[in-house]
Amino acid sequence: MKLHLLENRPALGMSVFGGYWPRGSVKGESFCLVNESGKPVPMQSEIAARWPDGSVKWSRHIASAEELGTGGELAAGEETPCKGLRVEESADEWTVSSARMRLRVPKCGSILACDYTNEEKDGFSSVSPVLQLCR
Repeated sequence: MKLHLLENRPALGMSVFGGYWPRGSVKGESFCLVNESGKPVPMQSEIAARWPDGSVKWSRHIASAEELGTGGELAAGEETPCKGLRVEESADEWTVSSARMRLRVPKCGSILACDYTNEEKDGFSSVSPVLQLCR
């Protein structure tokens, strides 16, 4: 799928776009994005709708407008990992990570966040809410 920058618009910030896929054409979960020069552009993707056969019907994406430039091409395939923050979800928690830090956020229980590590500063093992009543 070809992408292009709208006329008289600067390529700044983040570009949010979607894709419509013909029935049966995209069966996987990953997408790749390249700019006009053929350089891979990191992005985050989400499946928005599926055809009755399970193939992808609509997908949503976000990528750096500066890296994408004036246009590019979106296709099904191996994705280029994002350079910034990455959020991964499992059944029990979310894991937020970047090149320099990692944090786990449980979905339930009394712990708000745990196992924070940062290469520049000390981390922590867990954070829990505290209620303090004052008279």
